[in-house]
Amino acid sequence: MKKIFEKEGKAPDVLCVICGMSNIAYKRPDGVFVVPITALRD
Repeated sequence: MKKIFEKEGKAPDVLCVICGMSNIAYKRPDGVFVVPITALRD
């Protein structure tokens, strides 16, 4: 993130980790979303 601000860039709106070994999507206490890959299908 420091490099983004140094180059006058915009910080991301959402931080997300796509996981293959999780059964549920949840938001961690630090604000990062953990999403199982199966949640992304139709």
